[in-house]
Amino acid sequence: MSVEGKVKRADDGNGWLILRTGGQRTLPLAKSLQGVGLEAWTPMQVITRRRHRSKESVRSEIAIVPTFVFVRHRHLLDVAAILAEPLSPHPPFSIFRYGGRAPIIADRSLADLRAVEGRHKMAVLRAQRRAVPVGQAVRLAEGPFAGLDGVVEGGNGKYAMVNFGGHWRVEVATWLILGDEVPSSTASKATAA
Repeated sequence: MSVEGKVKRADDGNGWLILRTGGQRTLPLAKSLQGVGLEAWTPMQVITRRRHRSKESVRSEIAIVPTFVFVRHRHLLDVAAILAEPLSPHPPFSIFRYGGRAPIIADRSLADLRAVEGRHKMAVLRAQRRAVPVGQAVRLAEGPFAGLDGVVEGGNGKYAMVNFGGHWRVEVATWLILGDEVPSSTASKATAA
């Protein structure tokens, strides 16, 4: 039976295959497959650690679920061709099988993993300082003021004072601010109000 015949189809037809690899190979495999045009994903987080006996810190990416890489099932034949290569440029891997088949994981089944990855990304964003120039038109990305446009009146890198029009000024975290995406006409509306 062909590789394709052994795959259990997902209802929505847009599911994921599970690939297995070594723990240290998880991120390199995902990046390698993405590099050849396959839609591959593994949940990851960025961590910052201080070097031993130094004040210098090092940022590194780590897999949240080591050994597992998810690839869209429409790439099954491409993955099988990579596995058939005698000398592959990709880190070694195998297709996860259960009951003699390669199960297809639905998008909704990965929602919790995507949420965990999103929380890690948000924590990294929150920890960063970002200078936003005074007078720049901005839009807030999240929070109670999401989608509102305003003009920056000051800040310290972690927080910025944003004028939403007239006397309505709010101090917001700079990670919530979207910058260059706001048209210049928005700035004049916010200050004129």
